Amino acid sequence: MLNTIMMWIGVSVFIISFVKYRMIIKSLEPGKIRNVWIICFVMTVFFLMGYLGQILLDFWEISVVNDKFLIASVYLFGSLYVMFVVSITLYTIRKIQSKRVAGLGIRDKLMKKRIAKMEGLEKKSHDLEAELRKRTVDLEKSKSMLENRVKELERFSKMSVGRELRMMDLKKRIKELEAQLKKKSK
Repeated sequence: MLNTIMMWIGVSVFIISFVKYRMIIKSLEPGKIRNVWIICFVMTVFFLMGYLGQILLDFWEISVVNDKFLIASVYLFGSLYVMFVVSITLYTIRKIQSKRVAGLGIRDKLMKKRIAKMEGLEKKSHDLEAELRKRTVDLEKSKSMLENRVKELERFSKMSVGRELRMMDLKKRIKELEAQLKKKSK
């Protein structure tokens, strides 16, 4: 009875492992690694069939001629299976790590490109800043020149307008004097 319970527990573990196998196989890209995991899954199916066969033999109380040979075979193939699983696990891990390292190389190249681009942008920024400073100085000089020119024009305007006003006053005075002369001569 204890043997049967242990066998059913083994069957349950196999069924749980089928879910895990499915997850592993789905996550792998088609290729050598995936095919090896499929072979491992098939081997697990054979183990499950062996367990179920033994449960049926026990249920129908059929005895196999040499139980010791059967047990030794299970131990031998179980150890080969474990070695196979450990080997493909190690192989899978190494492949994934090599892809990650290759991915890191790509990331490093991208980072170097980004850094170079940022340095280029920084240089452009400094160049633009220098250009802006130069233009600001030029604009300040132009502003100063224009202000001086405006002051000169204002002085000229004052002189011109003052001269014109003086001329108008003089013309008015001349007309007044001419009018007085005309009055006196009449």
